[in-house]
Amino acid sequence: MRYPPRMRCFVLLCVLVSLVLTEGCSSTSEPANDASHGADANGADANGGDANGGDAAMSTSDASADGAPAGDAQSAVDASPLTDANVPDGGPCVPAGTCNPFDPASCGTMACRPSATGTMCQAVSSTPAGFEMPCLHPNDCEPGLFCLTFSVAEGSRCHRMCPTRSVGACDTGYVCTGTFGDVCVNVCRALPPACNIYTQDCANATDTCTLVRNPETSAPYTGCRPAGTQTEGMPCGGTAGSCGHSLICAASAGVASCRHVCDSTATPDTCVAPATCTGLATTWGVHYCQAP
Repeated sequence: MRYPPRMRCFVLLCVLVSLVLTEGCSSTSEPANDASHGADANGADANGGDANGGDAAMSTSDASADGAPAGDAQSAVDASPLTDANVPDGGPCVPAGTCNPFDPASCGTMACRPSATGTMCQAVSSTPAGFEMPCLHPNDCEPGLFCLTFSVAEGSRCHRMCPTRSVGACDTGYVCTGTFGDVCVNVCRALPPACNIYTQDCANATDTCTLVRNPETSAPYTGCRPAGTQTEGMPCGGTAGSCGHSLICAASAGVASCRHVCDSTATPDTCVAPATCTGLATTWGVHYCQAP
């Protein structure tokens, strides 16, 4: 059908208006859907609930239930050298000074050792002593070692230096402990050998099998250590001193005292009446004699 020129213009205008209105309605419906996705992606689930409060309780509960969010969140904490016992490099604790005491080549032909003013390169004896060999002065030891005395019986020995909080920096059977000179410098010490606390099978007669922890991993176990002088019933721990043979330091009602260990499976038990083998150091699973 043909329309006069003015009528054709009017029809064309109506068609254009119709198209604009139709497109406008379509555009208006989409942002509602986008806004919903936006809330899921950018609001409570991702940045809002976990970080800003509102849904925090639910997020925490969900994280505990399925393990995945907790793992993601916890990994940042676990990676922190200040909280992780298994950080191999000792974390950000760096000794003050001009050289690296843990690197035997740090000072070339000399040795890097802690001093009152920080680490510095020092001379080495023409015939330096090796690991755990006797020494008299710091320069008696090879680079990477330091001359220290931990006990009169042991005397002065060349101990390997290791980074504080490190795990695995020492040889097998040794752990990084014993800070000296600089808070970032420890030395490798022999790990107390494992033993049977009920049979007291330590090779050294002056040792007792008692409750110990691995200084690097905090793992509890029973190990041989020099026997203390405190007898059964005497206070123990810290300045009170350590317990003698076949005794452990156990706390009851907030008071720590030396108690005889006992095998709860033995018949009869080795406790002196009226005490019975009912005490338990739960972390270690070790029983001891306890009075009623």
